[in-house]
Amino acid sequence: MQQYLNRFLLVVSLLLASLCGHAQNDYVVTLPDGQSRCEYKMTIGVKAGEVDGVLIVRCDSIEGFRAALMNEFGISALTFRLTADRSRVVLVDVVSFLDKWYIRKVLTADLQYLFAARETDLTLEREKRVVSREADSIVMDNRKFGLCYKLTPIKEHKDETD
Repeated sequence: MQQYLNRFLLVVSLLLASLCGHAQNDYVVTLPDGQSRCEYKMTIGVKAGEVDGVLIVRCDSIEGFRAALMNEFGISALTFRLTADRSRVVLVDVVSFLDKWYIRKVLTADLQYLFAARETDLTLEREKRVVSREADSIVMDNRKFGLCYKLTPIKEHKDETD
């Protein structure tokens, strides 16, 4: 009887420890809270070239987050929504050369994986995807399709004039 009680207590303590681990907000990519916004320099690299620009993420009042990837001329290459629990990404608008059903499917899955990644997921390979850190950047490699996503936070510079 004592042996079963010990096993039961061990299982319960392991379940509680795993639940506490999931309750922490230790996401790799930080997102804004309230009315603020986050900005990242984002690069999506493929074998033939790359798409890069500034990724602006804003907190939406109800649905979660809205994000847009724009180049230096202000042309939007990609806009998407991310649910508050980071479980789903919905592509809203995609530039014409990326607007193919198979490209949209891969982009959605990759962005969903990237924004849902936690610190414990670093360097672990799941579904041919690996998230890692390089200096102050976050890098995700999709090894199945040869894609590389790189996010570097943009630090705001405040002008101090007297």
